[in-house]
Amino acid sequence: MREKCYWVKQSWSEMPPVLMLAGKKMLNIKWRLKAFPGLLCSTNKIIDYDNNYSRVYFNLNDWAELYSQENISFAFGTRFHGNMVAMHNGIPALWVTHDSRTKELTDFLHLPSIPLKIINNTKYVEELFKYCNYDETKKHYSRLCRNYIGFLEENGIAHLYNIK
Repeated sequence: MREKCYWVKQSWSEMPPVLMLAGKKMLNIKWRLKAFPGLLCSTNKIIDYDNNYSRVYFNLNDWAELYSQENISFAFGTRFHGNMVAMHNGIPALWVTHDSRTKELTDFLHLPSIPLKIINNTKYVEELFKYCNYDETKKHYSRLCRNYIGFLEENGIAHLYNIK
């Protein structure tokens, strides 16, 4: 919130349940405590941030436009596919591993990742850049592509890939 980073919501659990009381927007306190543990600011500030900096996309083209229109140069988060969209659009992405599934995927694909506890101890977004290194990704990319093509062919799935 301090850095005014965009938040692309990718699941219903990220949608804040807003209540209207006497014409005033209120956040469900249980959701706030779960979604923003330890956040010391007013509910109005969270609502303002949500209104101005959160987005939800239902197609990749609209999502891709965010990166070019807003001149975004770095993405990070716990959502695997959201970071893949950023990377697909040429934006360096850092995966925050918060569960075993995300950790296994980032390890298998050699994607830059950090455990959630590092995020919790990070003061500024710029501190995360040092973890966004794609050397291992590049080193293993050809082998992973050949492995994927082998899987497709072994299972009789037509494809257009041709790696020599």
